[in-house]
Amino acid sequence: MKRVLGLLVCGLLALPAQADKVYKWVDAEGNTQYTQTPPPPSVQTDTVHLPTDPPPLPAAADSTDAPPAAAGNAPDNKALQEQARARNCQIARQNLETMTTNSNIAMPDPNANNNLKVLNDEERLAAIEKAKQQVTEFCTIHAPTAAPPAPTTP
Repeated sequence: MKRVLGLLVCGLLALPAQADKVYKWVDAEGNTQYTQTPPPPSVQTDTVHLPTDPPPLPAAADSTDAPPAAAGNAPDNKALQEQARARNCQIARQNLETMTTNSNIAMPDPNANNNLKVLNDEERLAAIEKAKQQVTEFCTIHAPTAAPPAPTTP
């Protein structure tokens, strides 16, 4: 249940900036609901305030205006790329585990003003396949291509 709640919170954080207020409430069946529209007045609600701005990204030079990177900057760039890849791998694996171990998955529905929608079995299986692809993409370390060996002279 904590993983589903974590996924829901991550999904809520991904909502557009205009979605700065979310209502959390429990429906008649005991399910926790997150909506952008207020629930019925007879229901006790909590308001979840979302951040309006995403966290700042590390500063990067614009490749169209900057000269080629100096040899000394290459390790820093590779280190940042490796950190990002490792973080994306961790997130992809957590998403896959959540999707495969929980049958009730809710995600923002872009067709319904980003209100949360519980995925049906077909949508859940598609989300699992997408999560598997992301694990493959982010968790596979691609070895740099090596130059062919130089011919030897006798």
